[in-house]
Amino acid sequence: MSDRRICRACSEAYEYPGHQSLATRSHCEHCAPLPEPVRRAFERLRRRVDRLQREVAQLRAGQAK
Repeated sequence: MSDRRICRACSEAYEYPGHQSLATRSHCEHCAPLPEPVRRAFERLRRRVDRLQREVAQLRAGQAK
């Protein structure tokens, strides 16, 4: 039985656990082998992008009124 998860570093959806996959509970098979400092930087940038997308959506919703 596998779950559909979202990578904390790149926001891609992936199956976990995958057969012979490098994926972990938090990172997809592409991000899991990256050095820890690189993954942490990607996670910070992803959170910033997510926050900015929410702010833009709120601004657009406010202009539509």
